[in-house]
Amino acid sequence: MSNLHKDLPDGQIHNPKGFDGASNETKLTKNASGLLEWVSDSGGGGGVTQIIGGTGITISPAGGTGVVTISETPVIVSPYEVAVHNRCYGSLEDTNVYALSVPNGNNEHKFTISLGAAGTTTISPKLAVGGAIYSVTQAGEEVTTWVGHIFGTNGLDVRLTLWHVPWGDCQSENSPISMCNIANVSLGLTGNNTPICFSQTSISNECAETAVGDIFIITAENLGAEAMTFGLETTMRIK
Repeated sequence: MSNLHKDLPDGQIHNPKGFDGASNETKLTKNASGLLEWVSDSGGGGGVTQIIGGTGITISPAGGTGVVTISETPVIVSPYEVAVHNRCYGSLEDTNVYALSVPNGNNEHKFTISLGAAGTTTISPKLAVGGAIYSVTQAGEEVTTWVGHIFGTNGLDVRLTLWHVPWGDCQSENSPISMCNIANVSLGLTGNNTPICFSQTSISNECAETAVGDIFIITAENLGAEAMTFGLETTMRIK
């Protein structure tokens, strides 16, 4: 009569061979050579021992072992970077602040929108639209660099300012909107045949967080006491 191992009572069942000498928390397995081998129970011969969440990933429990739930938190990244280029002209006979106007029939930008005396920090909604060089398309967009070249009347000085105009809910009445000065530069002109360049990388975006529909404009101010003319090529980079 056969004596089957499965029919033995618990008291007569022995541990597998090598059990006494095996380390704790190990298990018996058949290795690549076809032999029996005691290996770490947690390692499993190269299996997963712990799950760690990367960027935007959370795991539960935090230790990453046992029954683990993995959740994803969307990470919002600005999807683009844009360069806004303008070529424009100015002819300033006084010391008022002038904003850049939209192109006329000659396809030129000109500083023809007077905002009033030096020191002004407001603009009417109509003039803001007329002088807009860029409208914000995604909340949180920031200017990272503002560069350009300028030539004009030798010996006269001009101040260029880059403004952020918060637009609120994209509906404004006749009351002026406060402008936020995010960058400015004062330049001494050296003549029509000797352009000079400028580069602004320290942009003060902190003064007002951008929202969809906000506007950026450029203004020019004659710092001299006589009429001046100039040509300006400028680019700002936004992301």
